[in-house]
Amino acid sequence: MFAAELRDEKHSFSTFVLDTIDALYDMAFDYTCERLGVEHPGDTGHGKGWKEIAKEFSRVMRGVCTLGMGVIFISHSKRAERKTKTETIHIETPTLTEQPKRLVLPLCDLVLLADTNPLTSERVIRPKCDPYTDSGSRMEQILPDELPLTYAALEAALRGKSIDKKRRKK
Repeated sequence: MFAAELRDEKHSFSTFVLDTIDALYDMAFDYTCERLGVEHPGDTGHGKGWKEIAKEFSRVMRGVCTLGMGVIFISHSKRAERKTKTETIHIETPTLTEQPKRLVLPLCDLVLLADTNPLTSERVIRPKCDPYTDSGSRMEQILPDELPLTYAALEAALRGKSIDKKRRKK
């Protein structure tokens, strides 16, 4: 397994990037169904298949998160409907289905949405939760509503510094 290799073998990596977390869940789904000898987890009865998939996915996630490295999970986004008490709104949300989303989100310090600013056409990061995105962080009080889509801008914001507008184009 890749997590064991990264943990046990010497390497120079400091960050683990999983692009996409959706694919990892799909692998856990396929592996578990094959191991159980079923085509679909619902074929096991009483939710056993779904529980086994969650256990396998969680096992791999724990392995990745205990590597002593920075971990980045990437998922694409989709437009979905969310019903409020008074209306139905459209939101940007990760493409992960609900089960893996419930397992991944508690592990994340930041859930960032890469987007395009409609006024400037610049690529941006949206780090704050609002009614129209499933993004947010444990550091919302120090992060602005929007950042340029660069590592330097994110790092500066996390350190509580503002990014120089002239440097952000680099």
